[in-house]
Amino acid sequence: MSPLQFEDLSLSMQSCFLWSEGKYICSQKLENHIVKLFLINGFYVEVYIAMPRKEVDDIVVLGYRGDIQPYLDQIKLPDYLLYG
Repeated sequence: MSPLQFEDLSLSMQSCFLWSEGKYICSQKLENHIVKLFLINGFYVEVYIAMPRKEVDDIVVLGYRGDIQPYLDQIKLPDYLLYG
């Protein structure tokens, strides 16, 4: 599934596809949300979970490498990738 096809799905269908096919990377806290970063089919998506309700408010496909910048400090790479 391409990012455009994913975006065309309903929020409910995006959630189902993400939970079954996506790989959780990390998360960050915002004022009223927890935002979880997932990798799915070669593209990244953010899942906005409203707090304290713990309900998915939105799922956003990230289009540019800069979009994952806030997460880079949290992503742990294996030593063999860091030190070759």
